[in-house]
Amino acid sequence: MQEMSYAYRQQYLPVLQFADFGALAGLRHNHRPAEVKDCTEDGHKNAGEICIEGQMMYILPEDRRDEMREPLGELISEDDISKMDMDGMVVAVGDVVTATLIKHGIEPDISVVDYRTGREDSDDEAKSVIRSVEGDVVNVSNPPGEITDEMWNAIKHSYESGGRVRIEVDGEEDLAALPAICLAPDGTSVLYGLPSEGIVFVKVGDYERNKVLSFLKKMEE
Repeated sequence: MQEMSYAYRQQYLPVLQFADFGALAGLRHNHRPAEVKDCTEDGHKNAGEICIEGQMMYILPEDRRDEMREPLGELISEDDISKMDMDGMVVAVGDVVTATLIKHGIEPDISVVDYRTGREDSDDEAKSVIRSVEGDVVNVSNPPGEITDEMWNAIKHSYESGGRVRIEVDGEEDLAALPAICLAPDGTSVLYGLPSEGIVFVKVGDYERNKVLSFLKKMEE
């Protein structure tokens, strides 16, 4: 199992279409990135694309936290898992969701875990189940209620890798479903937990991505 550290920090945030960047700019952040007009990074030269340089930290304002409790997709129970259409990539956000999928014989292509359930450490059994799936391991730092550039880039590069990746978070993965949906290829199944409610199942397409972008844009209002 190969372990990749993001301690060195990636120089570049994901490549986004201009329209998407305008929506994402609605997130409150502690550093305004600069546009790099003559970027030589591989894959950053296509017309209509922009390269964003510099660290950015997206923060969810207190007055928007209730909105994150609204499911971004279909609310399901564990009993519904076997009934869902999971053709394509499968992404699990959260320890409980990841362990539950694995117990049902579904190994996520990407999982994002912090080894915590609520405010408590996940039990040893859950940790063992999560770690039983082989693949690359990426370590990132991400405080509660925030999306760091490490988190965003880790999810982006995990999609690009084509392999199985587990992102282990120092902090919390409470907002990781947002970049997981925003960056996902069409047809990706993203599942995340909604405390005291169940599992949210999102089959990603343009509608789902736009819904996330709309939510992110409202954060600055």
